[in-house]
Order: sequence, then C-alpha cells, then structure tokens
Amino acid sequence: MDNYNVKDDERMIIQVIAALKEQQKKQSDVLDELNLLDRALTEHERRRESAALVRCDAYSKEIALLYSLRSALVTSDVALVRDSIQQEIQSLKAKLQTEEAHVDELDLISNLSPGQERRRKAAVWKCAWHVEQILLLRKLQLNKQVKPAPVLPSDGGGEAIATLSTYADLVAKVFPSSPIKIESPTRAGGGALLRSSLAMFSLEGPVSLKPVLDGRSLGAMRSLELSFFELLQESAFYELVGDIRPPWVKLLGQRSRLSDGVSAGILYGANETVPSFRAVSWPSHCLPKLLTRSTRLHAGFNAEVKSVAGKQLWNELLTNVVMATVDALFRCSSEIRFYANPPVGYGVACFPHCGYIVAVEWVGKLLMTPYSQPFFVGSTEHKAAVDGLPDVDFQEFISVDMRSIKWHPSSNRLVFWTASPTVLAAKDGRQVINQFLKLMTSESFDHLHEPAGFLRRLYKTYKAYGAAWEAVSANQTTVAVPAALLKARLWCGLFAVAVTMDYIEGNEATKTQLQASTPNDEKGARAIATAVVWLARRGLIYYDLREPNILVAHDGCWRLIDYDDMVVVKPGSVNTVADIEQVLRNEQYLQHLPGVVEAFKSFPKLVQFIDDEFQAEQA
Repeated sequence: MDNYNVKDDERMIIQVIAALKEQQKKQSDVLDELNLLDRALTEHERRRESAALVRCDAYSKEIALLYSLRSALVTSDVALVRDSIQQEIQSLKAKLQTEEAHVDELDLISNLSPGQERRRKAAVWKCAWHVEQILLLRKLQLNKQVKPAPVLPSDGGGEAIATLSTYADLVAKVFPSSPIKIESPTRAGGGALLRSSLAMFSLEGPVSLKPVLDGRSLGAMRSLELSFFELLQESAFYELVGDIRPPWVKLLGQRSRLSDGVSAGILYGANETVPSFRAVSWPSHCLPKLLTRSTRLHAGFNAEVKSVAGKQLWNELLTNVVMATVDALFRCSSEIRFYANPPVGYGVACFPHCGYIVAVEWVGKLLMTPYSQPFFVGSTEHKAAVDGLPDVDFQEFISVDMRSIKWHPSSNRLVFWTASPTVLAAKDGRQVINQFLKLMTSESFDHLHEPAGFLRRLYKTYKAYGAAWEAVSANQTTVAVPAALLKARLWCGLFAVAVTMDYIEGNEATKTQLQASTPNDEKGARAIATAVVWLARRGLIYYDLREPNILVAHDGCWRLIDYDDMVVVKPGSVNTVADIEQVLRNEQYLQHLPGVVEAFKSFPKLVQFIDDEFQAEQA
C-alpha cells in the first residue's frame, strides 16, 4: 500500500525543483544574452553577469540537495519531518527575493554613485547570507530524512509531553521517581554524553541536578575520525553540532564577531595546561567585548562577555549557549544565604562531541565560568582537566534521587515542555527572554592598578545605583528615573561577577549621532544628558560617554547601558560640568587610568547639553 504522506511530500519536492529550474533558466538566459555581445562588457553588464552566475550556482546547489531529499524520502518511505524548517526556508526566500530586486534595480544604472555602490554591496552580502542559510536548512532537512529521529531513551525519563507544567511537574515527567545510578561525567569513559537539554550541565558539588548520559552521538562523531585539532576549526564545530547532535538537543546560539577563518584553537590555545584556581578578586587583561545573543527556539538569552585572555573567548561563547537553557530554569533570589555561603560545584558542560569543565555557583542567580580547555569526553585531555581540579573528591557513580530536590517557591514558574526537540520557554517573558547578562570572569580586571580594589568599587557603585532607584520607588513624589537609564543589578560570585538588566533591542550609537547635528539626534543626546545630571545629583558620576555605551533603541529612544565605571561621590557635591571634570581628574590620578577626562569630553555637544541641564535645574 502506498504511503500517501510520502507521495504528497514527493510531489511537493518535484514542484519546488521545477520552480527553481525555471528561475535558473532565467539567469541562464541573461548569461546567454551577454555572451552574444562581441565586445567588452560595460560596468553594469558585468554586474548583471556576476549576479546571474551567483544565482545559477545557488539554484544548482539547492536543486541537488532537493534531489537527495527526494531520494531519501522514497528510500525511507517515511514522510518529511513536520517542523519549522520549511517555514524558515520560505521566510528566508522572501527576504532573498527582496534583496535580489534591490540588486537588479541598481544593475540597470550605468554608473553607480558611491552611495549606490555601498547599497549594492550590502544587498549582495545579504543575498549571499540568505542563500547560505537556505542551503544549511536544506542540509538539515536532508539529514533528518536520512537519519530519522530515534526514540528517546527510556532510562532516566520518558518521552517529553507537550504540556504546561511547574518545574516540579516537569522534573517528574523527565526523571523517574526512584533513584537512578549514572556515570559521573568527570570520571566516565567515552560513553558519557549529556542527554537532555533540560540539564545541559552536570554538577558534582552541593547542587544535585543530574542528567542521564548517552553516548550514541559521541560514537557517531568519532566514526568520522576527525582529529582533535580538526574539531577546533570553528566552521567544523558548527557543522558537527548541526549534523551529529541528538535530536532532542537544540543547536543553541550563533557565533558573533568571530570571522570564519579563525580557528577555535587559535582563540583559546589548545596546547595549554589547565589553569589554576583564580578567584574574582585576582582578575587579567580585558580584551574587546564579545557580544552574543542566542536566537534559537528556546528561552532567550542575551549576554556580553567581558573578555579575558583570547584563549577563553570560545569557551565563554559556549558557556553562554549553555546558560541560555539553564537560565530559564532558575529565578533570581535575594536571600542573603546565597551571598554568605553560595553553593559551588564543578561540572562538565557538554555538546554532542565536545566538553569542558565549568565552575558553577549559585549567587542568587546561576553563574557558570569556564575552568578548563575543551576536550573530547573520555579523552586524555579530559583526564588532565579533571586532575587539574583543586582537591575535589569525585565518585565513579552517583546515585540521584530526584524526590529529594527541594525547589525554592519562587522557582515554581510555569514553563512549556514540548514534544519537539527540547525547548524551554518561560511563560513570563520579562523574567528570562528580555534579560541581559554581562559576565565578568576571574581575569577581567588585571589591567587595573588595584584589581581587588576595583571589584570593591564595582560593588559600591551598583549598591549606590540600586539605592537611587529604590529611593524613587519609595517616594512617588520625587522626580522619576530618566528613561535613558536601565535598572541593573550586580551578582558577586567566587569565580565571576555578573550584571543583569532588561534587554533593549537597538544599535550602538555612531559618532555622527553623538555630534547631535539633527533634531532627532539632539533629542536623544539631551536624554542622555538628563540621565548623566540625574546620576550626578545623586553622587554617581557617569563619564564613559563613548559610542558602545549609548544604545539607540528601535523605538528611537537613547539609553545608557554600562554603569561599571561610574565614580561614587557625596550626593549634592557635584553641580556643574566643571565639578564633574575635577572629580574625573582625581579619579584618573588615584586609579592610574589614563583617558578618563577625555572619555567624558569625547563629544563637546553632549557635554554642552549636560551643562545646559545643570543650569536649567539651578534656574
């Protein structure tokens, strides 16, 4: 008997191939038309030729993948997986069509102006990016058809059920009610691999949330016989994650500001030994910030890593990907016991083929800090990383009784657990999806004259900033907090400190915008000036008025987004721009920080608006 779902899917694939061939023929006709010209091509004809060649190549690649998909469909006699891939492809194709139309419109112009050339270059780049994403999704679609998703392992929990649950209910569905015995992820051999994205981390410390382990994906990866150094190529890493990951583990996050030609080995130094323990109060040189934002279908996570040595960037990017899932499980808590004696443990953060040891601590919020270099689970590098941990007693096997887990009442939020590849999403989006976290690891302050002193100043700064907000909340008759400021909180751990605030969609301000030469830019700059004066009146001197610290939100509002470098003074002691500059000169001298005054005076128009705001208050 025919499988009509398969037949319908095959007809759909045939129709898509036919449509692509028709589009390919149109581009081929353009090339034929140009080839008939017995002369050198003009500038805009060369542009048309280039665009046609690129499009023909893209159509050929997608058609080849669709033929392979059709073959796999017929061979397996299993209908296509019904997920969001096809919708994502259609969305990308619509965007691609828009950008191609922009290119075609510009290619009709004989000689492009500099501005038109820039617009064409941008449109061509967007076209290439959309094509790349479409082909990647086609490959993923083919991979799912060639390797149908296996049934979830019954050991340690049943199949996920689409439902609305509390955390306790969720754990009851995923884990059995009786104790289970699993291999210790730090001592296990080659079969150890984290199974569930509910717990993409494993702790062997005071906190006891343990996943079941599975090694099939690790075996699949090893069957490719890749060397460790081949794995460290960034492009290979992402390809493997997409092709070999278990079907219940989502590919979380995307690389950001890492060029395709840079290997992860170069970034974190594959041959270096495991670092010794370093507390936050002994922090290293701070490199440019690495911005990451996870955009896959799970609880959103936005983060800025205050970079440590270059070798750590890749580790920290992976850490944020893991935290994207973990952060959805836990709510912030202000209980003092978390500060007096925070639970700390060492765990293994694992991807389908790569893991690394992390220090995990609960400081009102869960923080995870890289502690080792990456390794294959069960490899000699893995053993070296474990041996490098300071005096931690590990067991070969661990008994875990999930009934003994006590959830804090504030953690009983509702979450969605879906039957598709595991996706966690908070019902209250403000608690997770719109949270921004800046992680500053144990090596972030060594470039300063007194690193430990800076950490104390950081604590003092955020305490004063929080008090300014609380004063407004306590007394509704006072002036409201300026719209350019965001509420921020500092979390102090043993291995890392972090700042959390609401996530605002927008772009970094440009130098042109900060010169305030248009009415809109002047309005935004004056909003920043109002915020700076409001802070100064309350004893907080904000001086780092550079482009990265001013965000132009998508709603047009301007906001200050980095409060680390404020100077705390006596409230009411600063009443003019001259007072601010004197405070900053003292700060520059005492902290051995060159450029503090210059940072404040980078944009004269903005300083003038600050002076205007002071004078308006005194009038």
